[in-house]
This record gives sequence, C-alpha cells and structure tokens, in this order.
Amino acid sequence: MGLKARMWILFILISIIHAGGILIFIKGFLLKRSVVLKNNTCHVDFTMKVDNHEEEGCWMHRRFQKAIVIIIDALRFDFAYYNTSIIKGQELPFENKLKIIHEKLIHSPQKSRLYRFIADPPTTTLQRLKGLTTGSLPTFVDAGSNFASSEITEDNIIDQLRRQQKSIVQMGDDTWEGLFPNRFIRSYPFPSFNVKDLHTVDNGIIKNLIPELKKSGWDMLIAHFLGVDHCGHRFGPYHPVMGEKLTQMNDVLRSVIKTMDNDTVLFVLGDHGMTRTGDHGGDSKDEVDAALFVYSPSKLTETVAPKLEDSPSVSQIDLVPTMSLLLGVPVPFSNLGMIIPELFDHGPWAQAGTSEVKQVFHKIKALRLNAHQVKEYLHAYSLISEDFPKHQYKDLNTLFSLSENELQRLIMNIYHNGEHEDLLSRLEKLETNYKSYLTNVRGMCQGIWAKFDTTSMSLGLFLTCFSIGITVFQLFHTNSQERFEVAFWTSTAVSGWSSAFVAVLWFSLMEAKTAIMLGTMFFGFSIILIVGFIIYKLMMARGSEQSSTPSLSGYFSIHGICAILITFMYFCGFFSNSYVVFEDSMSSFLLQSLLWIQSTFIYAQQCGTEPSKQISEKKRAKFDIFRTLTNRKMKPLYLALTFNLCVRLSMNFRACREEQWTCETSSFLLPLSSFTDSIPLKNARYFFSVIAIILPSIGLRWFLKHYGNLNGKSLLVLSTKYCIPIGMLFIALYWALQALPPQVLDSLPVTRLFPRIVYVANLITIVAVFVNPLSIYILPKATMESHYEPTAKISNNIIPQMYNQMKDSLNELSENEHKTTNGAETSDDVELPVVYGLATVYSSAMIIFTAAVTEILYLLLGDGVAASLSLALCNIFIGLEMYTCWKCWMKDTSWDVPWSVIVLWGLMSSQYFFATGHQATVPTIKWEAAFTGFHGDFESHILPGLLIHLNTFASEVLVSLTLPLILCWPLFRTSRYSIRKGSSDNWNEGADKGELVLIENSVQFQLCVFKLGLGYVLFHAVKLLGSMLAAAVLRRHLMVWKIFAPRFIFQSVSFITIYVVVIMSVGLMQHVHSHLGGWLNRLEKTK
Repeated sequence: MGLKARMWILFILISIIHAGGILIFIKGFLLKRSVVLKNNTCHVDFTMKVDNHEEEGCWMHRRFQKAIVIIIDALRFDFAYYNTSIIKGQELPFENKLKIIHEKLIHSPQKSRLYRFIADPPTTTLQRLKGLTTGSLPTFVDAGSNFASSEITEDNIIDQLRRQQKSIVQMGDDTWEGLFPNRFIRSYPFPSFNVKDLHTVDNGIIKNLIPELKKSGWDMLIAHFLGVDHCGHRFGPYHPVMGEKLTQMNDVLRSVIKTMDNDTVLFVLGDHGMTRTGDHGGDSKDEVDAALFVYSPSKLTETVAPKLEDSPSVSQIDLVPTMSLLLGVPVPFSNLGMIIPELFDHGPWAQAGTSEVKQVFHKIKALRLNAHQVKEYLHAYSLISEDFPKHQYKDLNTLFSLSENELQRLIMNIYHNGEHEDLLSRLEKLETNYKSYLTNVRGMCQGIWAKFDTTSMSLGLFLTCFSIGITVFQLFHTNSQERFEVAFWTSTAVSGWSSAFVAVLWFSLMEAKTAIMLGTMFFGFSIILIVGFIIYKLMMARGSEQSSTPSLSGYFSIHGICAILITFMYFCGFFSNSYVVFEDSMSSFLLQSLLWIQSTFIYAQQCGTEPSKQISEKKRAKFDIFRTLTNRKMKPLYLALTFNLCVRLSMNFRACREEQWTCETSSFLLPLSSFTDSIPLKNARYFFSVIAIILPSIGLRWFLKHYGNLNGKSLLVLSTKYCIPIGMLFIALYWALQALPPQVLDSLPVTRLFPRIVYVANLITIVAVFVNPLSIYILPKATMESHYEPTAKISNNIIPQMYNQMKDSLNELSENEHKTTNGAETSDDVELPVVYGLATVYSSAMIIFTAAVTEILYLLLGDGVAASLSLALCNIFIGLEMYTCWKCWMKDTSWDVPWSVIVLWGLMSSQYFFATGHQATVPTIKWEAAFTGFHGDFESHILPGLLIHLNTFASEVLVSLTLPLILCWPLFRTSRYSIRKGSSDNWNEGADKGELVLIENSVQFQLCVFKLGLGYVLFHAVKLLGSMLAAAVLRRHLMVWKIFAPRFIFQSVSFITIYVVVIMSVGLMQHVHSHLGGWLNRLEKTK
C-alpha cells in the first residue's frame, strides 16, 4: 500500500468519524416527539348524556354543514388588516388590498371575525399544515423535512371528516397530496416548489374554485393559494407585484362569499407571515403573525366585535378544535389547541333564548369537551413517555378536577334552584378555569417537548473530540515518511477500535441495554491492544526520530500562538447568543486582526534582519517620505490595507438577522426588478456587478498568458480560452433580463437557456481539467525556426533554465539509463526544447478549475451579491502574496504552511459566508437559487437542493478550492523573482525550478499537501465542536431553537461541504502530480 493510498485512507477514516459524531449528536439533540397513534371517535365518556344531537353532530350540535378553507400562503396579518388612517394613494403595495374583509367586518360584525393567527415556529409550510390539521406542536427538526411530504399518521381533522362520511375537495398546493393521499373525492394539485412561478397555482385554483362550490356532494373545500408566498420569496412584500396578487385574492374572496349558503362557514387564513425580504422559516414577529378571517352568511357570534386595531390573537392550532366542533366531528386525539370561545356563544339549535348566561354556558360546553380531549391525550402520552414534570402534571389534573366538580355543582344548582344572581360570575370563572387548563397544558408541552438523549449527544461529542485528536496527532507526525508510517498505523488502529466501541455501545443503548457490559469488555480489550501497538511502533521508530522531529515552529511561533488564541476565541464565541447573532461582525474583526498580526510580524522581522551597515547609513541619511513609502518593505502593510478595504466593502452585502435591530437590509440583496423608481440606480447596480465579475476573468487570462499556460490546442486550453468568456457573457445577459418586469420575464424561454449555457460551458472546463490537467506546451522545432512567438510575457530565458533543472533532476534519479556508451551524459549533447507553462503547472490547473466553479457560483448568487465573491478572490490573492512575502523575506525554504495562514483561510470562508448575503437562520436561505436555469417542475429534489447548497455555502466552496495554492504560489513567485532579478542570494537553491520542485520531491509534496488539507479541516472541526458543545450545554437556554440549534446545523452542513471540497482540491493536486510524472517519463523516452 503506497503513501498516497494511506493518506486517502486516513482522510476517509477521519471523515467517517466526523460524520458519525455529527449524526449521533443530531440523533440525541433533534429528537421528534413521540406520536400517539390513537384516534378519537364519536362514542366517548365525557360527552353530556342530556344532549341529543342525533345526526346533527358528534360530541356537540354542529353549527355548519359545510366549510370552505382558503389558505393564502404567507398571508401576514397586516396584509389582511385595513388601515383607515392611511391616505389613499400612499399605501404600501401590501396595504389595504383585501377590502372585502374590511367591508364584512364593518357591515356584518356578528357574521365575521378577524384574528391575529399566531404560528408556532418553524414557520415552514409543511409544518404549518401539520399543525393546522392535527392541532399538535411542531419540533425544530421537522423544518428539515419541509420538502419531504410524508403521510400524516396522527389523528387529524381530514381523517375525522372522512370517518363521519364527509367528502373533501382540495385544490392548489400539491403538498396536501403527500400529506393526505387518497383522502379527497376530487383534487386539483399544482407543483408548489417553483417560487418563481407566481400564477400557475393561483390561476389553476381560480379556474376550478367557483364551479366546485356550485356542485353538491362536498362538505369541506380546501383551496391553497401560493402566489403571495412566491411573490414574497421572489420580490419581497414591498414590490408592486405583491399588490397585484393581493388584489387578485380580494376578487377571489368576493366571488366565494357571493356563492356561500347560510349553512356554510368560510375560513381565510395564512399559514405563516414573511419578513421584510419575503422569507420565512424562523420565529420573528413578521413570520409568525399571520391572519385568520372567519365569515358566514348566518350569525356567527353574539359577542360584540372589538375594534379592528384590537383584533385578538389565537394560536394556529386553535383552528383544529374550533373547526371540528363547529362541523360536529370529534376533535383529533393529539390536539393541544383551544377552541376560539366567542365562536361558540351562539346556539341557534337551542330551544331557549340567547341570554348572557346561556352564551357563557355554550362556550363552557365546548371548552369542557376540548379539555377532556386534551386530558385524554396527556394520559395516553404519559403512558409511553416520562417527559411531563410530575408536579406540573399533578397541578394540571387538580385544576381539571376542580373545574369538573364546579360544573357539576352549578348544573345541580340550576336544576334545583334555577338561575340566581351569582350564576353568571361563577360560570365566567369556570370558563376561565378551563381556559387556564388548556393554556397551561400547551405551555408545559412547549417547554418539555424537545427532549434530549444525552447519551447520544455525549457519544457524538466524544467522536468529534476524538477525530480532532487524531487530526492533531497526525499533523504533528507527518513531517517525514517514517513518522507518517507510525502515525498512520497508530491512527488507523485507534480510530478503528474506538469507532467500533462507540458503535457497539450506541446500538446497545438504543436496542438492548443488557449488551452494555459486552461493549465495555470489548473496549477494555481494545485499549490493551492499542496501547501495546503504539508502544511497539514508537520503539521501532525511535531510531529515525532524531532526524525527523515534528516541526512545531509554525504552530508555536508568535503569529502561530496568536492564531491559536483567535481559534479559541471563535470556539468560545459559540456559547454566547450575542456573539452568534453578531458573528458576521466578529468574524470580520478576527480576520482583520490576524492579518495585521501577520503583516506586522513580517515587517518587524525584515527590519530586524537588516544588516547593521545599512541601518547606520539610513540613520545618517535625511528622511525621505517618498523613498520610505516606495520601499519594498512596506509591501506587507500595503497588502494588509488592501485586504482590509476588501473586507470592509464586503460588509455591504450582508443580510440582516431579526435580532440585529440596527441592521438595515442592503439594496444589493434586492432583486434588480425592484428598482422600479430609479432607472439610473438599476443601471448602476447592473454595470457594477458585471464589471465586478469581468475583472477576475481578465486577471485569470492575464495570469495564464503571463506564465505561458494558454498555448496549444488542448481541450483544457481551448475551454479556458472560450468556454469561460462565453459563460461570463451569458451571465451578464441573464442578469440584464432580470431587470424586466416579472410578467415579461416569465414568458421568455431564454431566462432558462442562458443559465444552462453557463452550466454547460463551465462543466466542459471542469471535465477538461480532470481529463488532462496539464496546461503546458512544447514549442516545436519548426516553430522555433519560423520565429513564432507563443503567448508568454516572462523572459524566454526562464523556460530553458527550468527545463534544464528538471532534466538534470531526472538524470540524477535515473543515472544508469542516461549514460552513453562513452560514459558521457546525453543531456549535454541534446538541444533543450522550450516548454511553456511548467513554472505554474500545478497552480494553473487549480486556478482554471476554481474559475469554472466560481462562474457557476456567480450565476447562483445573482447580480447583487456576486461582487462580494470577487472581493473574496481579491482577498485570496492578497493572502497568497502576503505569504509569498513571508517566505521570501524570512528566507523560509520549508513547505510546511504555518497555522496562522491556515486560520486566515478558515476565517475568510466564515467572513464571506456572511458577506454573500447569508446568516445562520432558515429565512436567509435563498430558495430562488434552485430555479436558476430551470422552471421548477423537478421530479427529484437533488438538483435544486444542490443549487441551493452551492448558493448558501459559496464562500466555503471557493476558499476551500484555493487552499492548495498556498503551497504552490510561493514556489513560482519566488522563482520568477530569483531568475529575473538575478539575485546572488542563494538562500533558496530550488527557487529557479518553480513548481517543478514538487515533482522532484514527490514524497515531501504528498506529505505537505496532506498536512495542509488536514490542518484546514482541523480549524473548521474546532468550530464544529464549539457549536455542538454550545447546543448541548445550552439546550435548555431560552434561545436554543432560535439561535444555537440553527447555528449548529449550519456549521455541520458547512463542515461537511468543506471536507468534501478539500478532498476534491487535494485530489486534483495529486491528479496533476500523476499526470506531470507521466508526461516527464514520456518526454524522457522520446528525447
């Protein structure tokens, strides 16, 4: 087994341990609540025997025969509320558009009600539909399955209606088909995932809605509109298109109300709201504050309507028991909602009048049934789980018993004495008791529902810590092949046995607790074997340790210690909710701090190594500010200033969290079509974005020409010359189309054609890199005689010198094969060929590959944020130049990359995660990226998921891809300096070989690129451990689901992304290495 194979085994093994740690931790941290698979029926013990409903209801007399449920997705309360104080013509696009609701509230106050409809986070559509049909509370982990519409198995109102022989018609969002398959007598589903399509779903519903209402044979009709939600995702609530969609909804509601019968009730509701940018998924006020409008042509309530500005608030799960009892069906068994009492104070079926006492009594009847149902559920749940606190559960049962006893006394009192003076007050107090019981039950469940498996969490943390330990051990023992061999077998043995132990222990705890003893014995025996193996290997390697001690200077130097402290600060920051909220600012601060530490260190070191003669001459010379500013020693300071400028500029592209009260949404995050009032601003934004992506492309072409990597007609060269510019052209054209009105844009097929051309062009380049990554060119002899000038702007003298060095090195390695019969070297008699591109043979492949991926990221990020990615490229270039200055002026010939440089790269990936318009919150995910080049009718979620993933973690992908350049960049930059300047300082004897020195020292190259990738993964693993520990320690914190849990999830996905990309970039480097070795062998054979 070769060195390369062992490295890949270690990479894969460490990745498996990391993945296992994350998955086991998630298993313990994000548990779903237990589901009680029990259904309510009409025949229960707690219904009043005196009631004779016959066929007019199940638990109580039904109020309505039919129900119309119109769900306007993302209908925020202020979309439905009519603000009379606004001057006509000055309304925002979403204000005062649903006029029909206002008209009914004013002219029919006893037939209509408007409520604030408070959603339980997470505010994703799938979880809201589960709550709206089962009455149960969602869990945080359910948000991850927002696009996996698995069938609901809990008791729900849809199944209750079916059991009572009721017929249901559904139209609109196809999520209902996934949740309730084969439940509807007629269904008109439409794809719901394409957020760019504002009209297909709504127009499909409008076409079928009124004809269905006029038909007979249905008891419930559900119409789920998506246009408002999609408009929010695409344009935000402040775009004029939002006003058009709400006006359309107003017309729909008006036509529905005209067709309603007296025995029909209408529920118009939003499943959630939306933020200022049109997103949802979190728990901000704008996201949870939806609207509920209830209307019936017959009297709905006896209660006096409140002022419109004082609309009461109800929970979304309150709709389930309310709708169930109004329609005369049992309340779903798992419901935790409370009826809306004022909708039950009017009993038209009652023979007596509607006195105030009877109004309260009607409400108590409904509340009592609701309370009994909840109590039955709590009892059933307590039999399968011990989640409920005993004292709190006992207090609730006591409150319920007191309420039941009081009701019995009141009934007996009325039966014997009739109505008396204090009857109303006692009934009102009883009503309050039932409400308190239901409210307290919900509060208790919300507080303890997120139960944690501390054993799984501990095992997950152990595996993560263990993998970090293995990584550190491997880093300190990879400076020579001998020590790597020892470290490899040690790490493999320890990792394998420990992973097996954790697996046995975990499955024992999950499945059979009696097997814990077996797992413990297995672990003890494993430890004995591991310790013995380590001692044996260390004894065997003692002889080689003196000549190959671990190189720790890069870790425990001044700048290395500062980098360790910054890493530790980042780790500790995850335990502070304020730090997580303002992590975008803190990451920028830490990044700039580390860079200034590095630049100051370089400047101080070069000043400290200046000869004393030069220092004395400078003291005697007059101060010259121009000479001081143009001194080459000022270069690191200038680089640091430019780096800081890029970081500061990138802050203009950040998104805002709800908790960042002082943050204002950047105009770069708004769609280009939203600049309707300012055409010059729209044009300025467009041309700025286009120039921002063209400049890196020009820089790429100049670099490759400058170092001779654009010669010949290989697939790689041709794709670089033509495919990348073509991609840039069509990105610019695609962005130009985004300025068109949505109605025009949706009708143009080129909106999907242009992005696909970009995908294809760059995929061709990526394939070309993997087919043949060498962008080198041998100048034919005939071409040399015809005075042909290839595209290389460096001195032609460099090329023969580099090839001469390469050939001499090969001759030394294969001395016996290159001797002539006279004993002379053939290399002295053969004319040297001219080879272009050898100095940058590794870096050119990495840069071309990165350029192709970056173009795709530009496309997915959009015109607003793409400029931030160009700033990231600028920072990467400056970081490489800074490290080159370090190597040159410190006369450092080691290939080991210092820890501070690795941390700098890690901080850049964190900084530009935020600078590309993202935050560690669900609402900031850019779902529209899934439709870049596609219509949205996906048969699988893999492709849209990949596009959203690349958009979200674009900075991690870009920075991780450029990681190997840290190793390559100083090699060809120092070689260029040495050859062109003719320096006599031979501190780096291999400087004139450029990147060819890597093929000459193959083992050292393999070890260094492995250490570089492993060190970068280590930094992000420390961040991952910090987020995991914070989530575990603060699992009962008030902000755990709002701040710490999302941060852990984003960090986990980010870490996995980085690990995959690092493996890809390291693999590409080794791929270039193998191809270059083969090319050199072929060249020697044909010489």
